[in-house]
Amino acid sequence: MGRLSYLKTLSDAAYTKLVLVKDIDKNEYFVEKSLVVTMDFQERLFENEIKIHSMLDHRYVIRFAERTGPLKFLMEYAANGNLEKFISETIDEGARIRAGLQFLKGLAYLHELGFAHNDIKPSNILITKENRAKLADFAFAGKIGEITFDKTPDFFKLGTDFFRRPQMKNTKMINLVENDIYGVGVVLYLLFSREKDRKTIYPELIPNSSLRTIVQDCLDENIKSVNRLIAELSAVEQ
Repeated sequence: MGRLSYLKTLSDAAYTKLVLVKDIDKNEYFVEKSLVVTMDFQERLFENEIKIHSMLDHRYVIRFAERTGPLKFLMEYAANGNLEKFISETIDEGARIRAGLQFLKGLAYLHELGFAHNDIKPSNILITKENRAKLADFAFAGKIGEITFDKTPDFFKLGTDFFRRPQMKNTKMINLVENDIYGVGVVLYLLFSREKDRKTIYPELIPNSSLRTIVQDCLDENIKSVNRLIAELSAVEQ
């Protein structure tokens, strides 16, 4: 990495901070993500994210650039925000299907490496300047079939409310493909129903019957692999 110029803060959340950075020598933009708290468990989450993200290399996964400090790293800059913004701005169904296929290919790659993401949601799917939807944020990720986080705080749960698979309350902290597919079902529901309510899921609000069936099959766990999901969504696109 060359000389870095820190341009502006993109996000300053409870635990992490995102800053837009420019590599002056390469004329390339990155985002520096840093941990802004010194709690032991948050540090464990952040180290887990760095460990997993740094080993990933796929067209539809946000690129890890390099570690810049004990609790900070650089990653690819997604100039067009995240999937939540994309959903609010994009009407064309074909474009929505293509975005879905893109991040799903990144997720399939993650599963092929033996990891579950455990926190699939629109804010963790970023949109680059080329309008590619890429998977991001691997803090909760872990080896499929294993428990990544033991001795967790009482408040900690894998995933995020609304996108969390209901059965996860009975599977403790086990990393499962099913966790991700349920989250994908909720994301696809938001993509294709254009429903703004984040409290209830009504697949019948999806006008396209084929897409409606795909979403329902994700939620009902009738789809067992992301590759099958990609095939079914690709068939709708055609």
